[in-house]
Amino acid sequence: MNSNLLIIFIKNPILGNVKYRIASEIGDIEALRLYKILLKKTKDICDQLKIPKAVFYSDFIDMYDIWDNTEYQKYVQEGVEIRERMKNCLKLSFDKGYRRVVLVGGDVWGLNPNTLMRAFQVIDQQDVVIGPALDGGYYLIGMTKLIESVFLNKHWGTNKVLEQTVNDLASQNITYGTINSLPNIDNLKDLEYLNEYRYGKCS
Repeated sequence: MNSNLLIIFIKNPILGNVKYRIASEIGDIEALRLYKILLKKTKDICDQLKIPKAVFYSDFIDMYDIWDNTEYQKYVQEGVEIRERMKNCLKLSFDKGYRRVVLVGGDVWGLNPNTLMRAFQVIDQQDVVIGPALDGGYYLIGMTKLIESVFLNKHWGTNKVLEQTVNDLASQNITYGTINSLPNIDNLKDLEYLNEYRYGKCS
């Protein structure tokens, strides 16, 4: 069995269910369209990786969506808060025997196959890999074993999450490495990163 697993952590693309912050500025319909653009871009990138991959859905498994059933394992996230859901995704993956697990959001702009493969290279040498987001959080995290403390005592949804995570790892002498920083798309200013979206080249 391939010891690597890539998790794509997504929300089911349902009107009113995605991108709440930006939806308050551009409306639910446009927010959903944006989210679908980001998911499709992520899917096209992940398709290029010849490693085991799994999609973890927020609400239900969709067997008829863009994620090929023969290429992607499919699961439902378990837990109430995002930290709990992320932790449980990783736990299930390690329980299945994977030794290096990388979790990435499904709506990261600027992602590419080299970035994802670099994450696996980092955790060949370190316990944890982090993909910093420009807003002070992170868009990717990977581990060689479940480290539950990563998901405890953090101010989720703030610009302190990355700093708190790194400090927590250092205090426990857990080795970590980082890859390139990328933007999250959460408000109108962030749309500057999406020329295709701004100029209507995607649908």
